[in-house]
Amino acid sequence: MSTQKTPPAWQTSVTQYGLSLRLEVTQVRDYLKRQDMPKLVSSRFTDGWVVRLRTEVVENDRCISVWIQRAPPADEPGKLTGAWVSVVARSLTDAVTYFEGHAIFTLFTLDPDYEGHRWENIISYKKNWKQDRVLRTENAFVLDVEIKLSAVPAITSRPVLNILYDQMNDIRGSRYRFMTFSKRSILDGLGWLSNQSCIFATSDILTVNGINMRNLSSARLVEWDGFDAEKEDDLEDCTSDTEADLDYLPTYSEDTSNATESQHMNTASDSEDTGVAEEMDDYGSDEQDELISHAEVEALMEEARRWIRGNELSGDGMGQKGMDVDSGDAHDKQVDGSNESTTDDNEETVDEESEEFEEDGDTSDDDESEEQVYHDGNMSSRDHNDNTSLDTWVITGVASPTWIALIFYLHTGIIDFAPLSSSSKRLRQKHISVYKKRYPKRVPPCSAKSMYRLATKLKHKDLKYRAFEHLKQQLSHVNVLAEIFSQFTSQYEEIRDIELELLEKH
Repeated sequence: MSTQKTPPAWQTSVTQYGLSLRLEVTQVRDYLKRQDMPKLVSSRFTDGWVVRLRTEVVENDRCISVWIQRAPPADEPGKLTGAWVSVVARSLTDAVTYFEGHAIFTLFTLDPDYEGHRWENIISYKKNWKQDRVLRTENAFVLDVEIKLSAVPAITSRPVLNILYDQMNDIRGSRYRFMTFSKRSILDGLGWLSNQSCIFATSDILTVNGINMRNLSSARLVEWDGFDAEKEDDLEDCTSDTEADLDYLPTYSEDTSNATESQHMNTASDSEDTGVAEEMDDYGSDEQDELISHAEVEALMEEARRWIRGNELSGDGMGQKGMDVDSGDAHDKQVDGSNESTTDDNEETVDEESEEFEEDGDTSDDDESEEQVYHDGNMSSRDHNDNTSLDTWVITGVASPTWIALIFYLHTGIIDFAPLSSSSKRLRQKHISVYKKRYPKRVPPCSAKSMYRLATKLKHKDLKYRAFEHLKQQLSHVNVLAEIFSQFTSQYEEIRDIELELLEKH
């Protein structure tokens, strides 16, 4: 089969804008032998592109054909004058190429009946299924779509436009900081968070998307003035989405019992040297839900505050990088519907969220008075700079990769889910690796199970639907038994229903 090359005119354009998309199509046998299979439609990506796949009969051979269309937004009709589009169907291992084709788009229309350019017979029963053992074994293929435009499309995402406008008027902007963690272990009976990451977002990104953080019980809003978190370079999600044991206990060395409080405050890398926690439980798994209980978080935070107070009173200051969830400079802020109002340090305010945390943490009056003395004695002596003070959400129940993917999606509408490891761990790892190389400045693929769980808690219907559709497409006779008995399935009836439906068919 001859290789379709990009026309020279599109290769040399200095204003050229390129994008690519990889789709995995499963249950190929059913699509080639059954007539009741639904057509597949991708989510709208970038600036209005849509990919559709469905079966049809061509020359007495049942086959899968593909349509690609760009439906521009109503306020941007016909802005782009042309595009070069390539379609390649390959095996999951990229070892076999089933189809290659390309076309030049010269017209974009808002006609709802126009389905776009059609490539017929990319996979057929007689030509491919009966002749190719690889296709029969994998019962799936990947579709690589590459699009090259003669001009960069306009940025129409409202959150992105808001950011640009705010930056034009004030480079400091109004932002939230999100502190997340990707690992945890158990230390002296307390949940210990590690591998912390810090990302930023515009302050209205949550409210404009209809997200109420009160729905996420494992998040707290604090003022984190001058706290410099150690940022992780690798934000890749866990390579496994199998069930993880949340009660995992690390192995301790013989001298662990003599560990000092200062050792407890070390980062994950430091703890490896001290023997406090030789192993850390990976925390990007699909099956993991609440990281630790609120009572454990409160106990951890109180231990951190006492350690910091002891060091500052002795003149040591913040000499070590702490893994505390709430630093000594932090004071709780009242969280209302707009997530903006705050309370004075000396003002005693009780709202719904603070009551919940006080009950879970079992905070005593002695602890409250001791903390108040600390704030009075230290906050007044600090140079408080409102320009560098950021409202920080500390997220303790959602892994970093999942939360970062959420924030990126809220800004751009772009999200990518990794394949289920119950289908193929190798394919999952390769998908993540290829995506990171192709899009080094995008958030890596995240776990669809973790995102489905988070979207359910946040009551975000669109994101929940996207995660649900991905999980539905990932199900096959190969992994349905492993999935149906998982902890994740037991928590969501709608997931269990689609798995039972597939199980009945096989």
